[in-house]
Amino acid sequence: MILGIELAEYHTGYRLYATEVLKRIPFEENTDVFHFDSQIIVQVRALGTDITEVPIRTFYGNEVCHVNGFQYAKDVCISVLEYRLHQLHLIRRSRYLVKQDIVYTRKQSPYSSHERILSLMSTPGRALDLGSSSGQLTEAMLTRNIRATGVDIVPAEKVSAKFEAYIQCDLEQPQSLNFKREFDYVVLADIVEHLRNPEVLLQKAKTFLKPEGRMIVSVPNIAIWVYRLSLAMGRFNYGPKGILDETHVKLYTLDTIRQLIERSGYVITKSDFTGIPFEVAFQSVGKSKILKFIDWLYFQCVRFWPRMFAYQIIMEAKISSLDAIKKEGQVTT
Repeated sequence: MILGIELAEYHTGYRLYATEVLKRIPFEENTDVFHFDSQIIVQVRALGTDITEVPIRTFYGNEVCHVNGFQYAKDVCISVLEYRLHQLHLIRRSRYLVKQDIVYTRKQSPYSSHERILSLMSTPGRALDLGSSSGQLTEAMLTRNIRATGVDIVPAEKVSAKFEAYIQCDLEQPQSLNFKREFDYVVLADIVEHLRNPEVLLQKAKTFLKPEGRMIVSVPNIAIWVYRLSLAMGRFNYGPKGILDETHVKLYTLDTIRQLIERSGYVITKSDFTGIPFEVAFQSVGKSKILKFIDWLYFQCVRFWPRMFAYQIIMEAKISSLDAIKKEGQVTT
């Protein structure tokens, strides 16, 4: 029930391990006693690899098993609970930091970042998706009659999303982007934290927005209670994804992202927030009624105290001064 894996036999010691799997899990950090096999199951679950069971004929001879059943049961329970607490970042266990393929999917929760961003895009138009990645947000925009142009460092031949246009660009150096003032929305969804000089991109993005256009930025909230508690316990572990994604070069709180946006020449028109992505933490497809209730309940905490409970911060902003736009129009004329 805790792992969510349907196996007929969890405790057999007769197993075959694919070498490609062993290369991607730190099995060397597992115990040297009997629940080693259970820890392997947990690691394979974390990796997202399928386990296949093959029934065989079994014959028991006269040998005697010397396993302490109570100790073994305790060790197994502790291992699977540790994994779930590790997923929630309440504790960190390096044995569960597996080399999994990072695949981002659209969350079903109405409190996820994609859904909150889409709620700010109420009218049809054109959007510039800076840091468009796999294009999941773009696909969702199409359902709202918003045509998107994508920009990312990923080569165009590896992009399958239905962009109106796609440009490969290192967003640390956005000077090569030469769009006109043609977009109703400029979206920076979970990209600012990857940039060493985000001010450069934010200031460049102003030249792409229509006078009445809106910029939408989302960043993870490093001040969430999970990491406040982790710091109090002396832990600050980076990982393959999440708030402490090892590719993040800057971390933000509600105040610091607000300051960054305002210093870059914008006025913030709306602030929004997301809850913890429980779908990811519990590796759910988002249909569980219990999980939906937990999701809703946690979001009430976010609304009450976003600085403490928000997982991500979403800002909507407009250009702070239209003087530059007016001058630009006069020069063009």
